[in-house]
Amino acid sequence: GAEQAFKEAVAAEPTSVEAHTALGNFYLLTRDVAQAERELKAAADLAPVGSPERLHLADFYLRTRKPEETKRLLAEMTERAPDYLPAWGRLAEIAFTEGKYEESLRALQVILKKNPSNLEGQFLRGRVYLAQRKTTEATQDFQSLLKSEPRFAPAHYQLALADLQAGNLQQARGRLNEAITIAPTFTEAILGLAELNIQT
Repeated sequence: GAEQAFKEAVAAEPTSVEAHTALGNFYLLTRDVAQAERELKAAADLAPVGSPERLHLADFYLRTRKPEETKRLLAEMTERAPDYLPAWGRLAEIAFTEGKYEESLRALQVILKKNPSNLEGQFLRGRVYLAQRKTTEATQDFQSLLKSEPRFAPAHYQLALADLQAGNLQQARGRLNEAITIAPTFTEAILGLAELNIQT
């Protein structure tokens, strides 16, 4: 019944971005990948270059293990709509997961130049610095983020990792306890504290 209703919406308004997106999301739920791609692509083609619909299609390609399609779409978005910051953010995330840290930092630089207080950008840049073992820079980013969002448990956890990298075990323990107090089911923080207790 839901599928029929969505199809009728698309038939009635074939240029409706919302109708194609709704039908595409329905097919995602039913795991019909081919139909989902067709509808999400239709929505993306109808939407502006810098739009959530295009980003949604890029995320779809990422989930269905089509990294080259994802990167091609994001590159087109950042080139033709450079002010649409979520596309830069997604590029930075992908580069980070692939271990291309300098590439990730270049994308983050675009975001943070336009919006220095962008919390997601600060958080990811801190993680990149941590991966590069630039402990001081990472710590600065996480501390800056926590001034705006003091109860953001992942930032406390990442600060604990920075403390461990610097050999500050007591500070790391305090950070991990803080993360667990804020988010009692934060698995990584719980395991991190257990491992630290075993080591010490």
